[in-house]
Amino acid sequence: MPSAVVPGLWDDLHCEHVAVPFATWALASWATASQLNRSHIQELDQDGNAIMSALMAPERSVKWHASLLVQLLLEDRNMPLNDFVSDWSSRLLSTISQACRHEDISLARVAFPAFLLLSVERSPGAKEIVMEKGLNSMRDIAKQTTKHKQVQEAMAKALELLCTGPAFVS
Repeated sequence: MPSAVVPGLWDDLHCEHVAVPFATWALASWATASQLNRSHIQELDQDGNAIMSALMAPERSVKWHASLLVQLLLEDRNMPLNDFVSDWSSRLLSTISQACRHEDISLARVAFPAFLLLSVERSPGAKEIVMEKGLNSMRDIAKQTTKHKQVQEAMAKALELLCTGPAFVS
């Protein structure tokens, strides 16, 4: 990835709040290194609150690395899906929506795979919440990203998966 796309550790810091950006960057880097590391992260954050806090952080680099971390964790099909993953899903959709509103397509592009894996492909509970509460956000994202083919394609895939399968509510 080009360095302009991947936020650096110091992008959002402005000499304050070093702990959360550093910890999120470290966790994402650690998760990237091995499946064993991802298992350790899952064990350490059994209630999902640490990852949720990172997804909710105001700093862009924290959201970016947290989205990557969620994607890496969910790519492991052996990871158990707990009740808190629905909250992650809502937060990821919010991150994508905010990123698109501010034309931060690189943040939207890193959050989308985690959103697709979580909400649409792996978790019927998260899928149901998106169907009930997230369609307006998804419509807004589609309108805001007409010039960004990759985001449009990810949105089309999400909508297709939402409207098919056993969790579809007609």
